[in-house]
Amino acid sequence: MTVDSKILQAIEDAVRANGQSEALARLVAAWFHAIASGNEDINDKQSANRHLELLYGETKTDGELIGATVASASNTPTDAKDIS
Repeated sequence: MTVDSKILQAIEDAVRANGQSEALARLVAAWFHAIASGNEDINDKQSANRHLELLYGETKTDGELIGATVASASNTPTDAKDIS
């Protein structure tokens, strides 16, 4: 299965509209491609966490990386990136 070009364009548009890097759009699109092709299982927590780590590392807000902000927040769970 392939990812529809409208989905890929929407990812790029959303990333650009929010001032994020093209690298973030590529990471999101690559994850979509991997899931659609069957190379990744969206229900595999380890795989999802690995991809989320990459996305957090590439996502910026107020000049800081989200990964650093999430990890240092005092009211977040120990493993803030665990999607369970």
